[in-house]
Amino acid sequence: MIVTDAGYSARCNLYRAGLKQFSNTLCNQAIKEE
Repeated sequence: MIVTDAGYSARCNLYRAGLKQFSNTLCNQAIKEE
């Protein structure tokens, strides 16, 4: 899924910075929550 919303991008960046192993999973989960 391509996400262009700044809010999603910010969340993904935070996940990638702190939990690189889980970035994809957390990004997808965050997107579903919105």
